[in-house]
Amino acid sequence: MLGSYLLMDQLMGEEYFTPSVSPASLLGVEPMYSPELQSNVPPERLADVYATSIRPVWIPALLYRSLQADFRRKQQQKLRPISSRSLTVIPDREIYRRHQLIRLLAFPEKGFERYPLYAVLYRDGHPVLCGGIRPVAPFCREGRFLVARLNPGFGPVSGRYTAAVFARGVSGRVYTVELEIRGRKVKPLPPGFSVMTMESANRMEYQRVKGPDGRTGDWKRLLDWAAFLTADSFWILGSQASGNDRGVSPANPFCQDTLRNIDLLGPAAKKRGLSFGAYIISFYTPHGGHLKCGYYPSMKYAGNGEFAPSLHASLASRRRIADMSAFARAMQGKRHVDYIGFDFMRTGHSDGFELVDHVVRDMHLPVPGDWGRRSKKRRMVWFARQLLERKDRRTVDAWRWWRAHHVASLIGSVIRNAGVTKPVWVFTLGWEHGRQHGQDPYMMIDAGCSMDAAMLYEATGEQFDGMEKQWQSYLDARQVNLVPGNCVDRKLNRRRGVHPLIEFYRRSIRGLTRFSHGGRAAGVFWHDVARAVWGRTGGNSGAEWGIAGATAATRGRLLAGRTALSFTLKLMGRFPIELEYTIQNLSTATVSGAWIESIPLHWIPEFSFSRKLSPLKPGAVVRGRVRTGTARFREEVHLAGMRLIVPGEPNAVGHTFITR
Repeated sequence: MLGSYLLMDQLMGEEYFTPSVSPASLLGVEPMYSPELQSNVPPERLADVYATSIRPVWIPALLYRSLQADFRRKQQQKLRPISSRSLTVIPDREIYRRHQLIRLLAFPEKGFERYPLYAVLYRDGHPVLCGGIRPVAPFCREGRFLVARLNPGFGPVSGRYTAAVFARGVSGRVYTVELEIRGRKVKPLPPGFSVMTMESANRMEYQRVKGPDGRTGDWKRLLDWAAFLTADSFWILGSQASGNDRGVSPANPFCQDTLRNIDLLGPAAKKRGLSFGAYIISFYTPHGGHLKCGYYPSMKYAGNGEFAPSLHASLASRRRIADMSAFARAMQGKRHVDYIGFDFMRTGHSDGFELVDHVVRDMHLPVPGDWGRRSKKRRMVWFARQLLERKDRRTVDAWRWWRAHHVASLIGSVIRNAGVTKPVWVFTLGWEHGRQHGQDPYMMIDAGCSMDAAMLYEATGEQFDGMEKQWQSYLDARQVNLVPGNCVDRKLNRRRGVHPLIEFYRRSIRGLTRFSHGGRAAGVFWHDVARAVWGRTGGNSGAEWGIAGATAATRGRLLAGRTALSFTLKLMGRFPIELEYTIQNLSTATVSGAWIESIPLHWIPEFSFSRKLSPLKPGAVVRGRVRTGTARFREEVHLAGMRLIVPGEPNAVGHTFITR
């Protein structure tokens, strides 16, 4: 099987598997394709651009080192412009987004054809790092013209840039091109936005669901969880391509149970006052899903010069991209779907090596001199060893930037091809804000997404602390709608000496307040209700995890200025349990009709309290104490919560942790 993949030796952008049946037919839509290139080339040169076929282009390492040395010498020289009659250089766009590769097209006239040309990107007179340790991008012949590809690195500052073109061996002369990089502005989310997710492929119509109060009912109990969490929106898994799904095939790549859940839960959520979203698991295709659906797999390095299919579809699989577009278009057409999402918009950490030719071409990676005579497999082996064994810094940096750029370009093409106008979110990984796996929040936003749902789980406590510093120093909350979230899972909230429930709440609050600069996160998500009902909650009930999430949502609304009253709960004594609540009116108006009540939990069955509050004038503070009855500890740490109900506002929830 592996040999058949490698013998194809085809490049990204070509069809790996030719579909005989439209994969979008099940959803009643057809995928569309449109050229991504927004050409800035004069009409008389367009024939050169579009007549050129995509072929492997490479730079021998010896030539690359020579150009680097030439550039180091030129930094000490006094430079003057080249006459435009000698050399014409045109950028393919006038304005670039942060996920786009800068392509310079050069048309040298007589006198310059024999000189190797290279480009360097400048900002404010200083060279910009271009996907590696040296900011040099050689021009390579592609058809009847020369092309150099530059990138501004991760998180570039919006503004004017200069691309300077040099000729090796021609001293003191330079051709400059002005261009602009501009970040995309996004519409703000509702203040203190809070989300409940569900990641389950089971058909909910026939499920028995335990609600937060411990009573079991039908699927409508899922919406009771959303009310319990004071969520604004309910996002569910809407499509996946897993080999475990019944009947999946190239003609039917969508899980039917999840599609039915969309039409079941969406209208019901709208009736309950919730917005609703559905997302697709994009490139993760486990249990042979890529084989059943006809997707070219992302290839992982197995060692000893061999490769094997991974659990992901390739980022070069046009069939998978067409299916994603079909799903997005179907969601765009559903009235009860407000948000469209993408999960696993990436491949794994150590796969994707079938893309080697595009990375080498776009990032101008210096390669061995016999590159053109090597087979596709040998080129993949060299690339994998550079990344995994030698850990070559330039190759690693180039691969991370290129993959993030390509992933963002893919989601942008899906949004355009599907005609999506609804807000789009994408789940991204937490480590190094996703760049290890080819994700970047700025790139996702510029490609057309409305928000970045950063996952704060699957990390130890020490790793989370590192993530916090990485995000805070990198992400500007004024440019990205960040909606971080944590997972209801005992094993995924590990920290030495800290109970998982405490760590869950800690990560949710820190993600809300410390994962960006220039402001706070736009919201928070609680992942997921299926795990609260059927997952690894440990000795704590799902309701306790829900109260922790609701308290984080309350904190987000308070910080966003969406609520009039602040509400906190404090433990005053454990045997018996005594709690103190504090309520303060932060608004400039008197608040009437509010009341406070306890939240029933099985471990403190006699905890029952309700009190109506007198009208609260601006700045007024109310304190009170509540004593509970007998507690039934099953864990070292439990949680007690209370609810503040204010007419016209989402409920405010407060809690305190209680140790045995």
